[in-house]
Amino acid sequence: EHDSISSVHRVDLQEYIQDHFTSTFDPIPLDHSLAVQAQISGLLNANHRKLLELQETAQRCLVKSRARLAEGLQDAKGVRRDLQYIQKRVSNLNFKASCKHPKEYEQARNRYLS
Repeated sequence: EHDSISSVHRVDLQEYIQDHFTSTFDPIPLDHSLAVQAQISGLLNANHRKLLELQETAQRCLVKSRARLAEGLQDAKGVRRDLQYIQKRVSNLNFKASCKHPKEYEQARNRYLS
């Protein structure tokens, strides 16, 4: 009989603890925290996707910029070659003119370089 009273007492104690826990535990703040965490996670994922898109855009721009730079360098080398050729040609013409017409060349040189 003592065992039956003790088991009834245990059941009542267990129910009491469960009832007490249920009445004191408020799941609303936990639910609110989970909702906030889900919102923050969604925002982080959206920002991460946006960052990846921006990174891809930046990579494409970098590739285009490098191609334009390489093209510009090639153009600059071509212009330099042309200028060197023209400078050499003008120097040769000046030399020939100074040899063929030294007096006139000196007069022209003094007039235009002064």
